[in-house]
Amino acid sequence: MIGSANRDLRWFPGADRFDIGRDPNPHVAFGHGVHFCLGAALARLESKIALADLLARLKHFELGSDQPWQPREALHVHGPARLPIRFEVDRRAAALG
Repeated sequence: MIGSANRDLRWFPGADRFDIGRDPNPHVAFGHGVHFCLGAALARLESKIALADLLARLKHFELGSDQPWQPREALHVHGPARLPIRFEVDRRAAALG
């Protein structure tokens, strides 16, 4: 089941914890073996560029609520149903882009 991928405690200690620096990180987000995504390298590059640009334009980025997030009601993916955030736009950085 796709929703259980990357959650095997034998491969991912603390699998329920978000850890952007997890190393090694043998995730299967782009598939595996002959089913590996042909666009994985492009998706990684686009994400790296887009996130760096977005975070350069935002300041005071934080959760918009102290309430715990509600999980999505889906079997195939994990994550929040909603995730409110607060931020301020850095007008100088936005003008440069």
